[in-house]
Amino acid sequence: MKRMLFSMMLLAAMAAGGSAAAQSADAVDVLDYDLELDLSQGSPFAGVATLTVMPVGEAAEFELSLKGTVDSMQVAGVIYHDANLAHVPVPSTTEAFAVKVWYHGFNYVESRGWGGFHFDADMSYNLGVAFNENPHVFGRAMFPCRDNFTDKATYTLRVKTRSGWTAQCGGMLQSRTVDDEGCELTVWRIDHPVPTYLVSVSQADYRLIETSVASVGGTYPVTLGYTTQDSAGVQRAFALLDSVVPMYERCLGPYRWGRIGYIATRQGSMEHVNNIALARDFMASTDVRAQSTIAHELGHAWFGNLVTCATEGDMWINEGGATFCSEIARESTHGRRASNRYYQQNLESVLRYTHLTDGGYLPLHDMPHSLTYGSTTYDKGALVWHSLRGYLGDSLFYASMRRLMASKAFGNIDAAELRDSLSLFSGVALDDFFNFHVFGAGFVDYKAELLPPTLEERVRLKVSQQGVGTDNLVRSGRVPVTFYTYDFVPYKRWIALDGRDTTLAIDASWGLPADDIAFVVLDEDCAISDAAT
Repeated sequence: MKRMLFSMMLLAAMAAGGSAAAQSADAVDVLDYDLELDLSQGSPFAGVATLTVMPVGEAAEFELSLKGTVDSMQVAGVIYHDANLAHVPVPSTTEAFAVKVWYHGFNYVESRGWGGFHFDADMSYNLGVAFNENPHVFGRAMFPCRDNFTDKATYTLRVKTRSGWTAQCGGMLQSRTVDDEGCELTVWRIDHPVPTYLVSVSQADYRLIETSVASVGGTYPVTLGYTTQDSAGVQRAFALLDSVVPMYERCLGPYRWGRIGYIATRQGSMEHVNNIALARDFMASTDVRAQSTIAHELGHAWFGNLVTCATEGDMWINEGGATFCSEIARESTHGRRASNRYYQQNLESVLRYTHLTDGGYLPLHDMPHSLTYGSTTYDKGALVWHSLRGYLGDSLFYASMRRLMASKAFGNIDAAELRDSLSLFSGVALDDFFNFHVFGAGFVDYKAELLPPTLEERVRLKVSQQGVGTDNLVRSGRVPVTFYTYDFVPYKRWIALDGRDTTLAIDASWGLPADDIAFVVLDEDCAISDAAT
């Protein structure tokens, strides 16, 4: 999801629709949702939700959330006309049971004006995350659900549109018919388990471009739904997919979702599975901001959709990862030098402004609810993913990421599990890296200098570090230093750190012409996100 203005992120969160704690209780596991949505009359709309539920605990009841009116409910064949979704009974069974809810929804949108179900004059669509709601996941604006990051399920969507309009939804299209009134009836299926916030429905008088992209894992159909843009402009804007999708697959593993889809919305961009909402100004734009947003939302197919943060407190895994993907995309379309410039612009912005917009230097882990979608999460989060890449090196980093995406596919992960998994897959201990960059606040600035020779040693290198926004330092790690001779011949070496100051004698084992070294440059290739631009 593309964040809003940082100042907006500082608004106090508003609780609504059931507590996050109640939603996260291990009473049941929803395995599947079958949703019938009649959008033909606009708002309010009629809905029927059939949930396949597996009991996993000893609780006698569980809670569903909905922004709407329940008409009646059926649990394991028993009808409840005075249904209360806060107290859905659990029958005495160890087998999966069905919960069916007849309800009416409406155009409920959060106070921020972003997340919710939008019924505009020319289109209807949901945005599955709400900035000013608790929890932020916002499937409940569209259907009764267990609204959290961890209760993942599969979905069938059965949608009736307004006469003359067409639907674009999450999942793979199963059927499309038109009734006698000109209303379209479509059925869509999401076969992989996803959390509620990633499910989407939209209807409009869409013009569709249906194409495909050939990649490492195969050829994927692409659907682009737009309303007011020029067809040629839309095609130019999405030409980047031809290089970005293969790049993502080489780096992160196969695309698991079968189809790539984008739809234009009036409000904003959101990474719904198979049906990415994109601010319509971006649908036909090739400027850097639009292209980075297209790439960012597709990056969520791995960061967030495939492997999801376990709680909102680790949203940097989702959003920082997707922001990092925009950098990878820039590399695929314009080369590494351009992606480094893109990275350096982000680094400078974070160092100058993020502690001001977010109210201080913050750790990435356990982010406060009101700052879940702030600059620290997105922009510093991307810097940390960038630094992990540099710290491990491309080959080891991407091999570890592919193993991570495979082993944690369709599951959840927190910062500690991420650290341990990447340490296991790479064979590199990452405790000190995560302690400083993820669990700690602030940044580190490094300085490398050549010291005057002594009687015993002709050349020495000193690497120092100091904290920015923190009194802590990186306990151990390594930094890249490039040694230049008087003839400007470079020799790059990674220097192991041990504390605030590390001084090393340069001898024959370094493979350098020690007597001919003129000067050194630290992090010449932008491999680590130190506090310098």
